[in-house]
Parts: sequence; structure tokens; C-alpha cells
Amino acid sequence: MQTRERTSWREDFTDTQQSFETWRAGRQRGAKIPEPLWEAALVLAEQHGVAKTAATLKLDYYALKRRLTRDSASASSSADDAGTQPRFVEVSLASTTTTITCTLEVEGRADRHSKLRLELQGIALADLDALLRSVWSQSA
Repeated sequence: MQTRERTSWREDFTDTQQSFETWRAGRQRGAKIPEPLWEAALVLAEQHGVAKTAATLKLDYYALKRRLTRDSASASSSADDAGTQPRFVEVSLASTTTTITCTLEVEGRADRHSKLRLELQGIALADLDALLRSVWSQSA
């Protein structure tokens, strides 16, 4: 039974391993690994693990892990962009004397990696309105 499992994962690696060997044989010193090869390695890493993939394909473990983590983050970010995260929240200022406690997270429009998180306690709704307008105008 174990022999069958070993053969199975080795078969999964055969084409990609051969592609890497062909590329390495003809590459110029210092050339970066082409994206299609990285993509094939990432698929194998998801199925068989980073350590086994890095060892079999003779890749840097940490470089492969970074790419796998980055691609996973991109996929979850794409899911967020698809509508799983709210895009608009309306704050009613019907009573300007009311105070609230809230957490406010603002993400930059141009730079998706810039985020501001504020934890506000006892802020008046009118002050919150002014704060939001100020933050929004700065990020434009």
C-alpha cells in the first residue's frame, strides 16, 4: 500500500520536475524561474506540502512558502473584493448628542495594504461624522 502512495505522488511531480530540469539546463546564470514553473510548483505544494515540493523540485523552501502564502492571501482578497465584505456603511446622525463605542477600519483606495483601525469609546456621532470626513478626504 505504501509503495502505491509513493508512486502516486512521484507521478504527480514527474512533468513539473522534468520542466524544471529542462529550464535549468538552458538558463543563463541568475535567471529567475519563469512564472508558469512557479505556478506548477504552487499547485504541487498545495497538494503535497511545501517541504516535499521544495525538496523534489530543488527549490528554496522559504521562497516557495512565501509565494504560496501570498497567493493564498490574494485569493482571499479576491473573495473579499467579490462582495463578502461590506462596501458601504451608512451612519445616521439623527441624534447628534448620542455617544457610541465602535471600531472603525478604513482601507486606502490606491494602496490596498494601507489600513487605519480606530477603536472609539464614547464619541459623539457629530464628532464621528467629522472624523470620517477628514479621514476620507485624506485618503482620496
